[in-house]
Amino acid sequence: PGKGMDVVLKSLLKVIILYKSRGFTIAQINVDNAFSTLEVEMKQRHIYLNATAREEHVPNIERRIRVLKERARCIRHSLPYRRIPRILVIAMIRFAYR
Repeated sequence: PGKGMDVVLKSLLKVIILYKSRGFTIAQINVDNAFSTLEVEMKQRHIYLNATAREEHVPNIERRIRVLKERARCIRHSLPYRRIPRILVIAMIRFAYR
């Protein structure tokens, strides 16, 4: 990858590490074609990089994210707390994902 992609790769790896530290496993990343050069680096980390065409949307992924957010909001607003600890946020998302 070029210099710009090196910065993107470094930032993406930080996000992956953050997600893994919170107990999530990343198996696939959906990106547009501009990021397809990162495929080799992601394969080394056992992450499938799904590159879509330009201006193409992935409706089932967008719908899943929207539903997950809606479920998490419903759970969050049913709780009597002002602040939610991180461990509870993780559990809440996992429960909403079922």
